[in-house]
Amino acid sequence: MSNDQGFELSVSVPASEWAELRRRVLYLEATLVQVMREARCLKEWFSGAELVALRLPGLPASKNAITRLAREAEWRFRVVTCQGGNRHEYHFSSLPRRAFETLIERVLAATMPDDGEADPHDLVPSLPPPASPMKEADNTAPPWVLPLMRAIRLDGAATVREAVELLPRHLPAGVACPTMEEALDVLRRLGMVS
Repeated sequence: MSNDQGFELSVSVPASEWAELRRRVLYLEATLVQVMREARCLKEWFSGAELVALRLPGLPASKNAITRLAREAEWRFRVVTCQGGNRHEYHFSSLPRRAFETLIERVLAATMPDDGEADPHDLVPSLPPPASPMKEADNTAPPWVLPLMRAIRLDGAATVREAVELLPRHLPAGVACPTMEEALDVLRRLGMVS
């Protein structure tokens, strides 16, 4: 690379890091349409069970064997809390070369029409979507409601306005104090005021 005066600039990057970055770019290019359509569909992390289900070449056919391989090869992973405990999810860039390349081929071929001509905007990979976050139940209350009740009971607040004014001394660290309107909306929803 050179600037306007012809100064040469070069940067040394370890081969393993360069290879991982190239793989990441390739994968992200292959799944860019997912981001354009719906960001939550982008999948970079796979559980052992998902990798077994994908039947990628070069990967073992059981969850335990994938876990052993991942540990031995020092794959990047994250711990995800799920029903029944925790599980490891492995980053796609850690997959062995053949498995990685096959995954990319599947992503690219997922919606390719029979004639082989595809509009890039129609390429949507058919990978399993990431787990969706748990939706709060309709009857859950913000973390400031119980402290608000304490302000009413312990401090003798006669109105919601008084309770909201006294609320800061009852709130735990990190819990924001609601506005008067927010407090009234939630208390109405919970049937505590009319």
